[in-house]
Amino acid sequence: MKGVTKISALFLTAAVCFSLISFEKDKPAKKHQGAFHNNELSLAVDSRKLEANNISAWFRTNGSFNRDPSTGNSGFEWTKGSSRFARYASGFWIGAVTGGDTLVSVAEYNYEYLPGYVDNNGNPQGKDDPNYRIYNISSTDSSDYQNWRTIARSGAYLGQCRKSLPDGRSDDVLFSYRRIS
Repeated sequence: MKGVTKISALFLTAAVCFSLISFEKDKPAKKHQGAFHNNELSLAVDSRKLEANNISAWFRTNGSFNRDPSTGNSGFEWTKGSSRFARYASGFWIGAVTGGDTLVSVAEYNYEYLPGYVDNNGNPQGKDDPNYRIYNISSTDSSDYQNWRTIARSGAYLGQCRKSLPDGRSDDVLFSYRRIS
C-alpha cells in the first residue's frame, strides 16, 4: 500500500510539473530558440472574436484561433451562447520544401507568426504598424469599414467587382495579415 501511495505521489508531482511547463510555453510573448524577445511580441498581438451564424470564435494575429486569449480556455463556442465548446485551440501549420530544406512554421503553444508582411529582401515588416491588425466588419458594426478600404490596396478581400464589403452576404468578417518569423 505504501508503494502505491509513493508511486501515486510521484505521478501526481510529475503531472503538475508537466502542466506548469506547458502553461509556461503557452505565453504568446515567448518563442523557443531565441528568435523573439518578450518585449517584441507584447504589444504586437491583436485578438478579435468572430460571431457569425451560430459560431463564436477567437482569432489572434499570432496565428492562434479558437482559444480565448483572456482566459486561455476553449474559444470556439458552438452553438453561440450555449457555453458548449467544440474546439480548445487551433493554429496555422504551414510547411514548404525549398531546395533541400524543409521549412515549417506552427502556431500552437509557441507562436511563430506576427502581424505584417515580408519585404522583397526577406525582412519582416509591419509588426508595429497599426494597419496590421484584425479588422472586424459586420452587418451591425462598420467602425472598421474605412480602415478596411485603406488596407485593401495591400490585398484585403473586397468581393466581386471590388465592392467595399465582401459580397454583403456575411454577418461578420475578420481579416488580418500574418508573417512567419
